[in-house]
Amino acid sequence: IYQLEFENEFDADKARTQLEQNDGVTSVDSNFTIEKPISLSPVNLPAPSLNLRPASAETDGVIVGLIDSSVQKKGTQIADFLLPEISLFDSSIDKSNQVSHGTSMAETILRGLSASLERSQETSVKILPVDVYGDADNTSTFDVARGIQSAIEGGADIISLSLGSDHQNNLLKSVIQAGSKEGVLFLAAAGNEPTGLPVYPAAQTEVIGVTALNRNGQRVASYANNANFVEVAAPGAGVTVLNNQTYFGTGTSFSTAYTAGVAAGISSSQGLQMNQVRDTITKSMKPPTTGP
Repeated sequence: IYQLEFENEFDADKARTQLEQNDGVTSVDSNFTIEKPISLSPVNLPAPSLNLRPASAETDGVIVGLIDSSVQKKGTQIADFLLPEISLFDSSIDKSNQVSHGTSMAETILRGLSASLERSQETSVKILPVDVYGDADNTSTFDVARGIQSAIEGGADIISLSLGSDHQNNLLKSVIQAGSKEGVLFLAAAGNEPTGLPVYPAAQTEVIGVTALNRNGQRVASYANNANFVEVAAPGAGVTVLNNQTYFGTGTSFSTAYTAGVAAGISSSQGLQMNQVRDTITKSMKPPTTGP
């Protein structure tokens, strides 16, 4: 797989034509930009404690691959549940005083996990963070595909994607298809605009598209996309603690991460395969029907 960049559109189109006519090239596609989600806001409220503890025995548990920005460890409640981060870049924001989106998603995964455990709050579930943004304000479908492949090679059973694009990319699509055939469960955010239009990879057949519930949990949030590809709805708000400061955010990003945690909890506590987990959450967490 190669990513090629040219000085102008003419050269790019010429190269595309030549590559498409080359029998040794499987496919040629555009590389689409994916914006980094907005930062969370600090609030003067205490966050609920994270009532989880790592399993006392060294056991192989469910691994949730978190494809996002870098996840912080220092000053958080989540460090004991993190596997070593995979980064596509030579950067880390672990020393930052501003909570990262990835850190927030990791804590939200654990809150969904905690909510799904019926009795003991001891868990062998781990999160594998994969940084596909680095210091940039955006990533690309090419790097997201690389990140997903890295997570699968790292043993991920579930992939959480709180990101999306209006355009489908064949490379990203094929990586997800290959992972799904290996039994990996994919969840992705439906988007924070109620357009009813497809957002990828959430709209891909192999992926569970997740939208956000409103504050009462009775309807889909007014800002959230609830297109026909959406299969699951979950709480669209979350809190994160960094250095004793609580941060608050809303969006389908939180819904996706929360659902990934629920899926991990169902699998680990009930011993279900991922196809069974998919059936369970798509039946029990279906978006509420709209109405007056």
